[in-house]
Amino acid sequence: MGIGDPTSRPVRIQNTAPQREGREYTNRGFDIFCKFEDSNGSTVRVQLSSAGDAAYVWLFCVNPSLDDPAPHLDVEQAKIVRDALDTFIAEHG
Repeated sequence: MGIGDPTSRPVRIQNTAPQREGREYTNRGFDIFCKFEDSNGSTVRVQLSSAGDAAYVWLFCVNPSLDDPAPHLDVEQAKIVRDALDTFIAEHG
């Protein structure tokens, strides 16, 4: 089994770092730096990636009623995303 081998399975990493008071986490223990509803009713989330080789962050935008949701942010919502990315950079940069 190796890279490109159809029988290989992705490694499921569990975050074992201590959790911070007042922060939300995924079911596998990864930080959710922010989560809110944008002006289109989409759920926007900035979340720590489970990639084991370096620090990465996911930017999610989910809206089942839209074919291709993209964040539609006002100034305050943009500040929330900026602050979440600043926190990620400060903690993992």
